[in-house]
Amino acid sequence: MRIANRKVIYYISLVLFFFSTYIFLLPDSVQYYDYLDFFEGIRPLEQWNPDRGFVFPFILWMGTMITSNVLGILVIFSVIYIFSFVYIIKTLQLILKYENVEISDAYVYICVFIVLGINPIIYSCYHVVLTEFVSAFWVIIQFYVSTKFLLYRITDRKYEKHKYFLYCIISCILIILEYFTKQMYFPISLVIVLFYEIFYVIKRKEIKNFIYSAILLVAMLFALVGSVKIFGQVTDSSKKQDSFAIIAGGLRYFEVEGYEHKDGDIRISHYYQGKRKVYIKDDNEENIDEFVYNFDGSFGNTVKFVFLCLKKNPQRFFQGYYDNYMLLSGFYSRPWEHDYIQYQTGRVVRHDILKNLYDIGTPEIKNLSQEIKTSFIPYILIENVDTQWLVTGWEKNGWSFWNDRVLNYREIGGSLVGKILGKSFFYSISMSLWAVLITISPLRFVFYIYKYCKKREKSIYYSAQAVLNVFCTSQIVFFSITGCVVDRYLLAGYMAVLISFMLFILCAGVRFLCCREWVKRIRV
Repeated sequence: MRIANRKVIYYISLVLFFFSTYIFLLPDSVQYYDYLDFFEGIRPLEQWNPDRGFVFPFILWMGTMITSNVLGILVIFSVIYIFSFVYIIKTLQLILKYENVEISDAYVYICVFIVLGINPIIYSCYHVVLTEFVSAFWVIIQFYVSTKFLLYRITDRKYEKHKYFLYCIISCILIILEYFTKQMYFPISLVIVLFYEIFYVIKRKEIKNFIYSAILLVAMLFALVGSVKIFGQVTDSSKKQDSFAIIAGGLRYFEVEGYEHKDGDIRISHYYQGKRKVYIKDDNEENIDEFVYNFDGSFGNTVKFVFLCLKKNPQRFFQGYYDNYMLLSGFYSRPWEHDYIQYQTGRVVRHDILKNLYDIGTPEIKNLSQEIKTSFIPYILIENVDTQWLVTGWEKNGWSFWNDRVLNYREIGGSLVGKILGKSFFYSISMSLWAVLITISPLRFVFYIYKYCKKREKSIYYSAQAVLNVFCTSQIVFFSITGCVVDRYLLAGYMAVLISFMLFILCAGVRFLCCREWVKRIRV
């Protein structure tokens, strides 16, 4: 069979594989449907909340242009899913070719399908109406573009300048799209481009390369800042920015006094003003110390607050960040009970790591720090879910969104493929990859930096591995510091380390198997 025909069959099979499971909605998904009014001219752009980017609502709107039911969204999501595979395969082939690793393309396709295709985390995240899978797609595209341009510069020292400007334009566009998918995603392009440029400057120690790299990074920042300013001018820019949540949100064991009562629920107010008590908590949420701090809502004031917390109790300060890190990795868990009001602070289950990692959550004990295994895998892949519960839940809490749109997504999930991928075998492997690869990404980054600097001939393999792992590290550190301890936010980092894992299998694994010494030992 011809290679072209094999590729066609491969991607057609992927499409059928993807379409076997319906799209799933979570409560957060419903909010995005409120923004479809803007694309249909029902509401003016001035009413758009700038905290919500336009990219994901636009993707949903494109789906509604095909059909108003689940099929339209499924088609759009499947396109993103297929292109994710296409560009991952292209990137791996680029690096393998440069490293002179002789391996059949068939093995690359098989490896990608095994690691990504039957990975229940990846499969389920691409079937839920949330932005995380789009962030994973941006990682794939930026890594492919940066890798291709780096190889082009390495192999052709007199490369054409217009290709440099094309790379600059593409990177600027990507960082804008990432920010307007969700603000926390803009570091995707920034980190990947930054570290690739550092590696290139190290490899080609010329002043002009440093200047080009600096211009590229500055252009990306200008494009980002400019687009944010423009978007803020045409939308509702009256919403305050919460510097406390961004800088001090990860202080798990430092609770600021200031709760608001509403409808019987207790909600924490992030916009602290004036003098407030700060309680330092132990593992059982008992007060072990307290102090008073005068908040004014400014960035500098919040930074001072963080350093004061460090001074007051360094042990609880770093324990909080470490617990956040381990919660994101999946080794720790956090019980979520119906009367438990804290989101960013609270109890952490550190014992029985394997149970924390492999037990899928139940409706009685929800673990919001691990939404992937309490929402995505059990409900998308295993259960039959009627989305009427979404409508009822939102109406019960007094929130009204476009319920008529949501009603087009009744009876979702429960496919044969989903039930197979939801089995403990696939789930255990995927959670093991999640926990191990994410947790050790800082160590792998340091290792590949060492290998890159040690080699006289700078290897694209080591630089690519370092870039992928430093991106995952930057993500998990950022979310640990800001207190965004929800594992689905880390999907982009997970995609990066999965690409790193596949690159290791295909490149280092093939070299090991082809080693003459190893072959001789087998023969003996």
